[in-house]
Amino acid sequence: MVGLSAAVVAGGHLDSWAHGHVAATLETFFTPWHALLYASIAATTGFLVVCAAWTGARPWDWARALPYGYGLSLLGCVLFGIAGVLDMAWHLTFGIERSFQALISPTHLMLMVSGGLIVSGPLRSAWHRPGRSIGWPAIASATLTLTLLTFFGQFDHPFTSQWSALPHPPISNEPAEELGILGMIFHAGLLMAMILLLVRRFDLPAGSLTFLMSVNAVFVTTIKGADPVILIGVVGGVVADVLLLALRPSAWRPAQLRTFAFLVPAVLYALYFAALLRVDGVWWPVHLWAGAPLVAGLTGLLVSLLVVPPAVPEGEDAPG
Repeated sequence: MVGLSAAVVAGGHLDSWAHGHVAATLETFFTPWHALLYASIAATTGFLVVCAAWTGARPWDWARALPYGYGLSLLGCVLFGIAGVLDMAWHLTFGIERSFQALISPTHLMLMVSGGLIVSGPLRSAWHRPGRSIGWPAIASATLTLTLLTFFGQFDHPFTSQWSALPHPPISNEPAEELGILGMIFHAGLLMAMILLLVRRFDLPAGSLTFLMSVNAVFVTTIKGADPVILIGVVGGVVADVLLLALRPSAWRPAQLRTFAFLVPAVLYALYFAALLRVDGVWWPVHLWAGAPLVAGLTGLLVSLLVVPPAVPEGEDAPG
């Protein structure tokens, strides 16, 4: 299931890459990129249907015949097929979306939500099992789920939209500065939401955060083209694993969890700016690029308050 989910995510990213690099040939719904994406969906649907039918269940019981968590994946496959038909009708009626429009198109949003239901099946299954152990298939599922979220946020990801790097982008200073900071806040929030959910529920094996952050960096960056900034995701993941081992954050150790939630994105974006300063140069003033990692860290800290809220005092009256 993880292999099929990876093919679905890869097909979506390849289609997005094609929209940015071979747009002249994308005046039709019927492209090789769409064919790869929908073939992956068909294979995933077939796999789930065969697994359910193998139990002897009738078609209307297939969702319940699958292991816990995979029924929603099958539903995602069905919804993806419906959204695909609607997307073809949308393209034939309104034409092919360009750039940012493609991410906000109603039918594409339906496709992304459906894809999220599909790839998160192994993670839901692991979440339902007793105990705190987690296997690598569930870690891979969490990675692919995060990657679908960053796929939607690709329009302002710091790895692809390097607003602070030289040469100066073709817009005025203030919008470029604001977009750069907003991108860091948004993606630090997505990253730490996924990591903290995993930390709260599971005992993660060594290397899991390196895997999650590295694979995510590869996917989101190659939408625009291969870039050495991928290495920042890899090194940031190694640092996150070291912090996980050193701090042992958990819901029962809130101080360590808050520290971990602050340090992971803060160090990631400190590494990011250190690399940009050395390789490309940075036109942002020092007040901005020096404070940006702290903003990312504070974002992670705030997310930790949502994932693991502060304890309620004992004896607190229930609301009337």
